[in-house]
Amino acid sequence: MNNKKKSENLVLGVVYASNEPFFKNYFDSITGQDYKDFDLLIIDDDYGIDDRSLPPGTICKKVSCMTPLQIRLMGIDYARENDYRNLIFTDSDDYFSSNRLEATVGALENFDFVYNDISIVDIAGNTLKERMLQKINVPAETSSLDSILDRNYIGLSNSGVRVAKIGDLKIPEGIIAVDWWIYSNLLIKNLEGKFVSEAVTFYRQGENNLVGMGNKTNAESIKKILNVKKIHYFELLKVLKSGELYDKIKIKLDEINGIGEKLNDSIFMNKYINVINNYHDNIYRGWWSELLTFSEWDMNIAILCKFLLGY
Repeated sequence: MNNKKKSENLVLGVVYASNEPFFKNYFDSITGQDYKDFDLLIIDDDYGIDDRSLPPGTICKKVSCMTPLQIRLMGIDYARENDYRNLIFTDSDDYFSSNRLEATVGALENFDFVYNDISIVDIAGNTLKERMLQKINVPAETSSLDSILDRNYIGLSNSGVRVAKIGDLKIPEGIIAVDWWIYSNLLIKNLEGKFVSEAVTFYRQGENNLVGMGNKTNAESIKKILNVKKIHYFELLKVLKSGELYDKIKIKLDEINGIGEKLNDSIFMNKYINVINNYHDNIYRGWWSELLTFSEWDMNIAILCKFLLGY
């Protein structure tokens, strides 16, 4: 396998056993990109991929007993240590439109990071929902943390970043939503991102995904989102320490803790889930957006909630 830098652009992917059925789709979409000027770094997470099955020139690093967070950091560190200009994130159970790398690299000429559209596909690759980010009206440009404070639409299979802009990014061990953490920190630094709507990540989602994109919710996924948001906001407060944004996030965390206490009541939880799912198409705005505090309901939903939930 190649271990030498040949390009200024690094594509990062991770392979592990559960994604094996999707490797052909993934690698075919990487090698089938219209834009060919990139290096491919594959981190093998305890799978043991045959190097001969990888595209020619692939850089492959084999690891064991590392968390998903540690693996992503390893990829970021590799990009920094080898002075790559651009880092493009991918997941090996997804696949991509043939213009994704070209659109990403082109936009990174003028922006610090880039996020492209997402179409949801099932295990067999059948399209379930097309152009999700356009449907949820993500902004053409993202330059404020407010844009992703309550939700996330910039994932690690539909984004790319200028490596020099990552800086000395630290990811706390407890962080679950690594993508949300990375781009929240870049926005705290006043960096700017661009939506490249012409490129698409085909995001594979099974029926049993606990937290997918656009799935209706249940008690287990609500508890997962609650935990993710608690950790995310708590760690952001450590980064900020003080200031207007700190105060805003502190209020968010207090509200999350408040709704969390109410959700311990199973009757309340069931009614809450029913309201969320009945209005899901209006409420859903990206990952982690289904968990709403009382202050986040719009007027019409608040009236219904007053009737259903009795507050």
